[in-house]
Amino acid sequence: MVLNSDRLKVEIAEPGIFPADTSRFDWCGFITSINLDGAHEFCAAEPTNLVHPSTGGIGLCNEYLCPDLCTEAEIGEQFVKFGIGLFTKPDKDEYCFFRKYEIQPFQMRWETDENVAVFCTEPDYSAKESLRQIKRIFVDGNVLSMETEIENTGEREITMEEFCHNFLTIDNLKIGPGYQLDIPYVNCQQKLEAGTLYGSKGVFSFRGYNAKAALLQISRDCISKEEEVYAWRLTHKNSEAAIKCIDEFCPVHLDIWSIDHIISVETFYQIHLKPGDKCKWKRRWIFETGGK
Repeated sequence: MVLNSDRLKVEIAEPGIFPADTSRFDWCGFITSINLDGAHEFCAAEPTNLVHPSTGGIGLCNEYLCPDLCTEAEIGEQFVKFGIGLFTKPDKDEYCFFRKYEIQPFQMRWETDENVAVFCTEPDYSAKESLRQIKRIFVDGNVLSMETEIENTGEREITMEEFCHNFLTIDNLKIGPGYQLDIPYVNCQQKLEAGTLYGSKGVFSFRGYNAKAALLQISRDCISKEEEVYAWRLTHKNSEAAIKCIDEFCPVHLDIWSIDHIISVETFYQIHLKPGDKCKWKRRWIFETGGK
């Protein structure tokens, strides 16, 4: 399915159809391509040369982290992976994000218009933990917005985190000193490093190329709690294109994952819902060229 504005063309995979059929990422709202002005492509595929098997990520894909549900299940029992369905636990091992599981998918339905897509994931009441999710994706000019609302429809309290994998790039330019990543709300005074990535006081760059994946984890102690806007911006000196992401919530922590030509800033949203409770959060991506 394709959403269009006067500047953006956004492609979204159909839930349950490759690539939105993994054992990791929310099948709804799996964004595989973002093109600005017919000239700049921002989405990239998760590499295959990782220390673990590729999990099939592309572009913007969300994930719910709830590994305890697997731990609590007995061998042969089903456990919930929100955003996907009921997984069968094959052995005594803990949940593994790159493992393929037998899946009984949740019921999912969706509607699309020229610039809007709405996805609804229905709960499966056979499990004690269940959610109804409504995800709205819309484009306006050079802005892509994603709004997610969930309701705890089950018997138990749900505590977990959600984040968006940003498999993004600027014109496929390889990682190096030309990139700059600004995250103003990261207030660590000490230098932070992972692979060739380095930075402090919210400004990051790369000393050189990252042939292997590097992960920088930034704790909540390094995140300002007093910001009106939680945003990051990625630029490259050899491109007029840029990416800005605005989270309309304070992240509980964040990761910066990078390899080859991909720089993924992952902001984590804390979820704690009693039965019957709801919550809603929103992210916006602004894709620019020449500052517009």
